[in-house]
Parts: sequence; structure tokens; C-alpha cells
Amino acid sequence: MDALKTQIFTLNQKVDRLYELVDRLSEKISVALSDYPVRSESSQTSIPQGVALRENYLLPGETEELHLLMDHKDVLGDETHIEIGGSNTENPLTPEIQIQRLTAQLTAAYNRIAALEEQLLSRTDASSLSTQRERLRIASQHDTNEP
Repeated sequence: MDALKTQIFTLNQKVDRLYELVDRLSEKISVALSDYPVRSESSQTSIPQGVALRENYLLPGETEELHLLMDHKDVLGDETHIEIGGSNTENPLTPEIQIQRLTAQLTAAYNRIAALEEQLLSRTDASSLSTQRERLRIASQHDTNEP
């Protein structure tokens, strides 16, 4: 029984660290996105799908869609987080189920981190490509204006 509690405690710590990593990565992506306009219904420029990390970047219907994507039967939300040794008046989960759920949550967090890293890299690549195109455009204009 002690081995199971140790395993659960270790998984809880890993999940907590992953939440911290996701928060830091989200902040970095938010900083990277700060140069881009916020999407509005009347605007033609928009943040690509999947890049919007905060609800203020989303249109009203998209907020619910984001919450549905983030919910998963094996992922314990913050409001349902079960503390080891804590008193829970609901039906307690068996250690095996807790381990399965925490493992699924850990896997989901790793996948989310990978997706956020890909978004950040693609945003950085797109930004540098855009800068290179602008430089080429300016250079070609300069070349055509010379006598």
C-alpha cells in the first residue's frame, strides 16, 4: 500500500511540474503573440486556429469548444484534484484508478507541451520568414528605383 501511495505522490508531483511548465510556455507564447492583432469578427487578420491561448483571443462560440477540448475523462481538473491523505466525502478512488488517471493526465500534459512548443516554433519560423520576405521586397524596390 505504501508503494502505491509513493507512486501516486510521485505522479502528483510530476503533474504539478507539468502544469508549471505549461503555464510558463503559455506565457512565452503569449509574449510571442503580443505583436499580432487580436481576432475580431470584423477583422480579416486573425490568429491562426490553435494558437489562441487565452479566452480574450477567442470568439464567443470558440470558448466552449476550447473547454470541451481540454476536458478528458481521465484528466482530473483542478477543482477535483484529490490530495493524498485528505478527506474526500465523495466515493474515494482506488489507488489503481488514481494511478491510471494521473498517468493519463501526465501523458496529456506532455502532449500539450509538445503542441505548444510546435506552435511557438512555427510562429517563430513564420515571423522570421515574414521578415525575410519584407527585406527582399524592400531590396527589390530599391533595385528597381536605381538609375
